[in-house]
Parts: sequence; C-alpha cells; structure tokens
Amino acid sequence: MSSVFPLQKGGTPLGGSQHRRRLLRPSPLRLTTIFLVFVVVLVCSASGASAHTRLLLTDPPTRSSFEEAPDRLTLTFAEAVSPHSVKLEIISLDGESIPGAQLLTPFGEEQEVINFSLPDLNDGVYGLAWATVGPDGHRVSGEVVIGVGVADAASLQTAEFRSTPFWDRTLSVVGALARYVWYLGLALMAGGLFVLYYRLRSRTGRAGAGGGEAGTLLEAGARRALVRGAIIAHLGISLRAVATIALVTRGYESGSAVENLRLALTEGQGLILLASTLGGGMLLIWAPRLARTENPLTLLQAGLALMAVIAAGSVNSHTAVLSSGAWEWTGIWISTLHLTASSLWLGP
Repeated sequence: MSSVFPLQKGGTPLGGSQHRRRLLRPSPLRLTTIFLVFVVVLVCSASGASAHTRLLLTDPPTRSSFEEAPDRLTLTFAEAVSPHSVKLEIISLDGESIPGAQLLTPFGEEQEVINFSLPDLNDGVYGLAWATVGPDGHRVSGEVVIGVGVADAASLQTAEFRSTPFWDRTLSVVGALARYVWYLGLALMAGGLFVLYYRLRSRTGRAGAGGGEAGTLLEAGARRALVRGAIIAHLGISLRAVATIALVTRGYESGSAVENLRLALTEGQGLILLASTLGGGMLLIWAPRLARTENPLTLLQAGLALMAVIAAGSVNSHTAVLSSGAWEWTGIWISTLHLTASSLWLGP
C-alpha cells in the first residue's frame, strides 16, 4: 500500500509529525526571499531627505555688527531638514550660554528655512552656534558670529564659539569605526563565498581540478572566513545602527526621549539600519550551515542575501544620500554594487 508521506532512504515513509516539521522548517531560500521583500519595502518607504545638509546663508550674516541686537535668526539650508533636529545655542565671548532662543518654525514637514527668535542681548560679541543631525546620522554644525553695540572689532572677526558635545563626538567616532568593521566583515564573507563556490564548482566540473593539498587548505580557509566574516559584519552593522540611531535621537528636541527615539526611527533611517542588523543576524545564524554546504546553489542564494543586507546598509551611504529625486535609487544601487564589487575583490 502506498504511503501519503514521502519516503526516507531505504523506502521507509516519514511519519506525519516529522513530515510536518520538515514542511514548516524555514529553508534558506525562503528566508532569503522574505528578507529581500522586507528590504525592498523599507527602502521604498525611506525618506528622500537624508542627505548631508549644508547651510546656504544666514540672516543676519556672520561677522555682522549691530547697534541693537537682532530679534531673529534665519538659517537657510540646501536640503530640507526637520525643525525638530535643529539646535541653537547663544554663547558669549567668555563662554557663557545665554538662554532665550526659541524655535519659530512649526514642527511638521521638513523645510529648508528655519527661524529662531533671539533674546535681548547686551553689548558684546556672541556666537549663535547651530547644529543639526541628519537622518543619516551625520552631525552638521556652524555658527553665526555677531557684534552688538560697542563690540571689539578684532574679536568680532576672530572669535570662535562652536564645539561638539562629548557624546555626539563619541557616537560619531563609534559609528565611523563600526562602518570599517562592517566593511571588513563583508569582505571576509564575500571572499569566503566566492572561493568556496569556485572550489565546489571545480570539484564537480572536471576531473583533476581539486588542487591537491593547497586546494583543500584554501577551501578550509574559505569556510572559516565565511563564519568569521558573518560575526564581524554583524558586530559592525549592529554598532553602526546603535551609534547612528542614538546620535540622531540626540539631535531631536521634542521634549521627550521616547518621542525623540520615535522620530529617529521614522523620520530618519533607523528602521533601515535595524533591517540591516536583522539581515546580518540571519546571515550569522546561517553561516555555520553555509560553511558546511557542498551545494554551489546554496552559496549563490547566500550571495543574494548578502547583497540585500548591503543594499539596506547602503541607503544612508555617501553615494546614496547625496543623490535625490529620480537619482536616489541610482545612488543606492551604485553604492550596493560598489560595496559588493569591493568585497569580492578584497575578500579572496
């Protein structure tokens, strides 16, 4: 009598519960497909205003002198920024912080022009130090130096007030270092996949292509590099995600830490970075199995998954964020192909 269950080796049918477990067990191809769809959805919903912003002009202009203090500061950026994320501090020549600056631009849509009201200022030289952290996690800052009343002309021309807070500076350094750890992990993974794929194809393609002892050592090294690369890449993207999200969160001033975090995730690239971290974690879990595979097709599937993770991590890369409009997708894919090609070149 025929069985409704598939046969094991030797002709013994698999039990019902065992067969269901095999059907429900997620395959690498299924996980890869799910993650690719997830990345595409997130990338499609990513904000287009994530470029490094730059200041075009200020009113009043820097190094200007006034008989009476101006009552407003206008900052005009080249790219739209979120009013939440722009900070202004008024600093006197002796380093004292002067309270009273108020944001006039209402919260809501990102805008190129941001306005602040200024308090009454006594005679002297002041620095109007502004800073904003873009959704890509890059801090941009500057200052407008003004003189009020009887101000020292030499001080007006030479005074500098801008400074970067310790934690902002620390998070920026951690994010930059994490980016290079991420690159190293990608190179090891891509190199391991490429060399291992070549070895498996050589062994199944033609006789005498095994390479002897040297080929065996090369294959063993590729398998180790694949696992270690997955660990390093996941560590790098995780640190980068934490540092970037924390820095963007510090850039917002909604009055609530929870609201600042929400803005960093939704208005910034926080969700994309979390997707990269999730994808890196999936590759890390999959890596030991990949290192043992004898199927070249499985390695090609892993290569597609690795490119998906690279694409998610490329959304806030320099090439991508400096592209806008119709070119935004072009920037993302150029960055993805660049990182993939670099990893394949360096990895082996």
